[in-house]
Amino acid sequence: MLTTSVPPPSHGIISFDWNGFIQPCLHFANPFQIIVRVDSFNVYCSIVDEGVVATILSSYVWKALGFPKLVSVTNQLETFDRIPSENFGILPQLPIYLGGKIVCIDVMIVRGPLDFNFLLGCDYVYTMEFVVSTLF
Repeated sequence: MLTTSVPPPSHGIISFDWNGFIQPCLHFANPFQIIVRVDSFNVYCSIVDEGVVATILSSYVWKALGFPKLVSVTNQLETFDRIPSENFGILPQLPIYLGGKIVCIDVMIVRGPLDFNFLLGCDYVYTMEFVVSTLF
């Protein structure tokens, strides 16, 4: 007879009791909104979405930051319904403060109003080395 044993949990391992989850904490359609700091400016209504190709900042926030110099781009972004969005250019190596960590990434400035002020895409998520989950 073969017996197996599982070692007791250690302090170096994080685990979850999947049976304890009856339903997700947030509905999947709710955006995961956070507050992000850019320089000394808090940007509210920021969304993290690792399915988005580019990190996007509203032109209203760019204006509030004092119109920092942009690098021109020729490519256009399209919304999910294939409508092109008007972009002003790329704000290169913008320092973004979140969770005690600072990362610098290129941010595309898009004409507002938008449903968000800052959309942190997959480039931000990969740079921060985390996974977005509304389950927890």
